[in-house]
Amino acid sequence: MAPSNLDYQVEIHGNCQVVILVGEVDIAGVPSLKSFVEEKIADGTVDLVYDLSRVDAIDSTGLGFLVWSRKRVREQSGRLRLVTDRPQVQRVLKLTGLGRLFETYLTLQEALEAPMVPETGNPDTYPPERR
Repeated sequence: MAPSNLDYQVEIHGNCQVVILVGEVDIAGVPSLKSFVEEKIADGTVDLVYDLSRVDAIDSTGLGFLVWSRKRVREQSGRLRLVTDRPQVQRVLKLTGLGRLFETYLTLQEALEAPMVPETGNPDTYPPERR
């Protein structure tokens, strides 16, 4: 397998842990990221934000990781939000329909301040001009 072009770091904002992803969320980087997130969830972290603002590309493995993360967090009655202002990432989320599955925001501040979205389904949280 090719070396990973994905780096990540965590910032803590109150009870929320923000995972800042940098590079490519792909088959090379997802396994270590998934292990890291699984440890966080096992340690009780149930309020997560993935900041994708510095992600250059995301492949099907990366999309699968996002869906897996959402499922794991929801099993713990938690919350997962995405942040991205990157057109290439927004486009992938929109084309796959995942933009409607996740709470997605343009800025970290918006994500952290957003009230909880009802469980019945998430509206497309991108502003109308970016949908």
